[in-house]
Amino acid sequence: MQTVLINFFFYLILFLIGASLGSFSLVVVARRIKEENWISGRSRCDACGHTLTWQELIPVFSFIFLRGKCKHCGKKIGLENLATEIIFGSFTLLLWKVYAGNPLQYALTVFFFMFSAMAVLEDLKIQEISDAYVLPGFILGLIATLVGTKDFYFKTFLKQLVFNILAWPGLLTFLILATQLIIHKAGMGWGDVTLALMFTGILNFRQVVFAIFLAFLLGALVAVFLQVKFKKARDSAFAFGPFIALAAYISLGYGTQIVTWWLKVSLLT
Repeated sequence: MQTVLINFFFYLILFLIGASLGSFSLVVVARRIKEENWISGRSRCDACGHTLTWQELIPVFSFIFLRGKCKHCGKKIGLENLATEIIFGSFTLLLWKVYAGNPLQYALTVFFFMFSAMAVLEDLKIQEISDAYVLPGFILGLIATLVGTKDFYFKTFLKQLVFNILAWPGLLTFLILATQLIIHKAGMGWGDVTLALMFTGILNFRQVVFAIFLAFLLGALVAVFLQVKFKKARDSAFAFGPFIALAAYISLGYGTQIVTWWLKVSLLT
């Protein structure tokens, strides 16, 4: 019983840490978009400017206790806040299952996830991705990979990194330039290229291959759905960053196994 309680509180703490990072990420993105100082200054209600107390800053639980409203003015708090905190908290727990054997790699990957999520949040809001998220994320991904590598060979690591960069950011760059040359319009943004670059340091080459395929598949399915359901024009802009990130994280967990299985099936047929 004691072990169960210890595990419960341990996982609860991990969840709250992740949820807090999610709340922090929302604040950073919102302030950067408004060109406000995101480093200093306490959190406040967007509607009335009321400075939030520590009780109002407890992730997830404060939303429940306050019934989704500001305690001062009664303005509803967007479900985006609750959803982001839950996603961050849940993902922090999932990452622990993967990297529990290497706490340093786990911590680096959690912060990598935070920066990649901030890039996605900004892309969803204004369809732009700042290098302020991408560059730290890329470095964190590289270090996390190095920390988690048992038998490190510099040449092998360098070859993998070069392949990843040419395969994903390189492919997106080619598609953007080709689209501009042929139809004189930008099909994707350069932010998509830099976001893909962020993941090249943390994925191996098989994971990158699968992530490329999955990102375009998910993006195409959503684009078709929007055209059919909401009659959106084919050239209507929508954020592609979320599909890059989602495909990358799915590939981080299962990409190597799926590509290995596919290669075995291909060789047998």
